Amino acid sequence: MSDRNLPEWPLKDGERLIALPDRGALIEASAGTGKTYQTEGLILRLVAEEGLPIESVLVITFTKAATAELRGRVRDRLERGRAALAGELDADKDDVLKHLVADADLRDRRLQRVEAALANYDQAPISTIHSFCQRALAEHSLAAGFDPSPEVQTDASALLERLVDDAMGAVAARANAGACAALAEREWKRETLIQVAKAATAVGAGRLTPAVSEPAKSVAELVDRLVIPMDRQATQAGETLEWLASDEGRRAMAAW
Repeated sequence: MSDRNLPEWPLKDGERLIALPDRGALIEASAGTGKTYQTEGLILRLVAEEGLPIESVLVITFTKAATAELRGRVRDRLERGRAALAGELDADKDDVLKHLVADADLRDRRLQRVEAALANYDQAPISTIHSFCQRALAEHSLAAGFDPSPEVQTDASALLERLVDDAMGAVAARANAGACAALAEREWKRETLIQVAKAATAVGAGRLTPAVSEPAKSVAELVDRLVIPMDRQATQAGETLEWLASDEGRRAMAAW
């Protein structure tokens, strides 16, 4: 049950707070101007006025450090709200607290809501974007078709090496003895391909758009496309890898 009794935007003279929005609010301001402070106040009001359980108020930020700070500050604001509603703290210096305690008939109900939020604060979904996505996938893995125990990878090197191994295995499985010999002569090595793949997938490498439109006419031509000197642009490696994954590339390899 909502306790809304505040004016809508624009504010008139003497008014400091507006009614909470029905769907969402955009807080846009420069650094150090009080966005976090306003966020704390909105959460306190959503809990006390709207009666939302703290576990249903989703708050997302960017870094783990910012998340830890925000969790602490929101909890402190809830504690201050509880103290003000219980008559243990002077609310005159805080517009949000002053508003919450203004109606004596609503104080007890609002106090109970804030106390419940503090009791269940460990369930508050205040997290980074990555943590929120991980939690959402874990809770709805079956519906999304994902592993119910996903792991967030901070280093993709192992995955990239596994993909290179799989690609090399696929090429070796489809190529005949002549193709394998040609690849070996041109030093088509795992270490080189891993370096090429890392360069091609690095931040700032650009969009990899395949430029090869015709299938290789011989094993030597295919090898020349695959073996790319490291001093060339990483996008050339991407073009070759894209071609290998295309229907034309698969047909060319299957013909050997």
